[in-house]
Amino acid sequence: MDREAYERWLAQAKHTLASAEEGHSLKRLLSVLEGAGVAIPPEPLESAQELDIHYLPARYPEGNPFEFYNAKRAREALLEEARAYAKRVREALGEAEVYLFGSVARGDFNLESDLDLLVVSPALPQDPLERARLLREEPRGLLPEEFARLRAKGGLWFLEGALRL
Repeated sequence: MDREAYERWLAQAKHTLASAEEGHSLKRLLSVLEGAGVAIPPEPLESAQELDIHYLPARYPEGNPFEFYNAKRAREALLEEARAYAKRVREALGEAEVYLFGSVARGDFNLESDLDLLVVSPALPQDPLERARLLREEPRGLLPEEFARLRAKGGLWFLEGALRL
């Protein structure tokens, strides 16, 4: 059964049970059924959670990611996104060092955290505004000589614990 058919079936079952539960989480809908005394085998529960992980955050931002992601899975997803960004930067610039720093790199991130990235490349434009436009997201961009100057002055303290991607 595909995801939408599965969701329709569960929504109908929920409606039939006259539940007041709201939302689009398959796992939550199965929990409603369990609460009504319907025995749900472990496999559909696990499958529902896996589908929710990939489907809900993109389509229904109402859900709390902690319902679908544990800390390890959330960090892995964030690291995967950071690595994909580093790959795109290298494809666009050629030579580039990309560092992930901050709460995600340290592992103490939360729902408000974002990916803190630093791109160091000789191919970056000299003009900082052009760099920002080229990088398109929130990473900082430095030329290698700027990076070296900052390191010599102790200005790269924020890279302590950073991951080189």
